[in-house]
Amino acid sequence: MIEVPPNPAKAKSMLEAAERRLQFIKKVPVTEESADIVSEKCYDSFRMLGDALLIARGKKSARQGHHRTALNELLTLHARTELPLTTLLNLQELRRKIEYDGYQATISEAENAITVTNTCFQPLLEAVRKEIKK
Repeated sequence: MIEVPPNPAKAKSMLEAAERRLQFIKKVPVTEESADIVSEKCYDSFRMLGDALLIARGKKSARQGHHRTALNELLTLHARTELPLTTLLNLQELRRKIEYDGYQATISEAENAITVTNTCFQPLLEAVRKEIKK
């Protein structure tokens, strides 16, 4: 981890982009053909929250495994969610399998990704916004 000057403006911009992207992806009908995209983009929205939190805290991951670092940063938040935040690691694993192993996500997995997103994204988004304002 490298320390860098905190950049609240960039962090805020990333939050807005994650939220915008997620609003769009929730409109995509979940089918066999769209399951991969829906699953990946749900995960990417959480990763972007983690990246924004890192940027707001003046940190930058300078190694392989950046995605894990971003998610781990989210796990440090005290956000109340109906599902454990460690559920995000399952989304990360699904995304890794899709991206690097050629795995085809199922409709059920995509629907689960949406459930996790509907349950956890908003509380995490608000927690990251509070951090940025500090």
